[in-house]
Amino acid sequence: MSSKRIIIVRALLIASFQLIAGCFATGDELNRLDALELDKPDVAVSRQALSATGYGSVAWEQLDGATFSELKNNLHHLAGRDIALVLHWKAENIDDPARWDVVHDAVSRGIQVQPWLTLPESAGYFPSSTNYNAWITQAQYLMFLWRSRGLPSTTFVVDMEMPKAKLHRFQELTAAGDPFAVARFLNGNVNRAQFAAATVAYRGFVDYAHLLGFKVTVSTLLPLLEDYGDGDDFIRQGFNSPIDGIAWDEVSFQVHRTMYGASYPVTSYMVHEYGRLARNRFGARAGIGLGLTHPGIAVGNQSIVYANGNQLRLDAQAAKAAGFSPTRVGVYSFLGIYRSNDVGQWFQIPGSSAPLPDFGTGLLRASIQALDTLDWVR
Repeated sequence: MSSKRIIIVRALLIASFQLIAGCFATGDELNRLDALELDKPDVAVSRQALSATGYGSVAWEQLDGATFSELKNNLHHLAGRDIALVLHWKAENIDDPARWDVVHDAVSRGIQVQPWLTLPESAGYFPSSTNYNAWITQAQYLMFLWRSRGLPSTTFVVDMEMPKAKLHRFQELTAAGDPFAVARFLNGNVNRAQFAAATVAYRGFVDYAHLLGFKVTVSTLLPLLEDYGDGDDFIRQGFNSPIDGIAWDEVSFQVHRTMYGASYPVTSYMVHEYGRLARNRFGARAGIGLGLTHPGIAVGNQSIVYANGNQLRLDAQAAKAAGFSPTRVGVYSFLGIYRSNDVGQWFQIPGSSAPLPDFGTGLLRASIQALDTLDWVR
């Protein structure tokens, strides 16, 4: 491109990209959703049935001082609700008796447990195209341990993201608001030979899991869903996240609108729109992750969590209107649910109406799509 065109494109992209910066950073802006969502139903009426919450799983991550004893003491909130527990499973303590105790207790209560395996942070933490051999080795060992304990078949969750240290760097660059720096960073992550080898390896892992009677869900970040509109795989490559060509039972996207709501005036329409995109691309295999009830690795940043259970209900309603059954809808996280003052508020029954369009979702989509055009930046 000519230098003049580059200057013009740079100015336009920086203007739009400033909006996306806070979505991956820990912004201080208060969540704006309460002002936008005035539909506040009678909560007592919304809690008539245990198994109609609009979502089918909740994730529990071992952070923020959370203990297995604390988790066990709160399993009763899930019993009888047809909600699975996606249980964080650290590879460095893969045979921890306390974790197995939680599993057996949950199963005895009729709660399905879905292992969510992570590696040590020095090995990338999240499974990706950079550490596939290490992650698959540990996952296969966990399957062996699972079977050796006589536990019923379940679903393994693969949280496919770039290595954690790289993700933090990505957050820093997006917070700085320079899309060209972000594009250079993502291009620096691209290793097509490694990505292709990882795709083959994960394909083999999923086939192996199926032979053993397990299902496998891949959960990944929202920007990857915007990567299918221009005919290339720049974002998937840059995020080190092999998704395609693998027989995942579910392909779930983390549409955590409270996180994006720190920078965009988004409502539950964001969930409906991205849910529609996911289903158009992956059909019945599409899944969606809602949140956040707890800030996760951004511990302490309450600006990126739901203000109350009504907001989760509206998101679950938007997912339902987009065509998702509860079994394809997950929530992050159970920790935030049971540590709240009113646990019952998070188990409301969603309605059926679709949300009205908002302005913020279009801005968000345009920002990610703008980034996707910068695959030429080195």
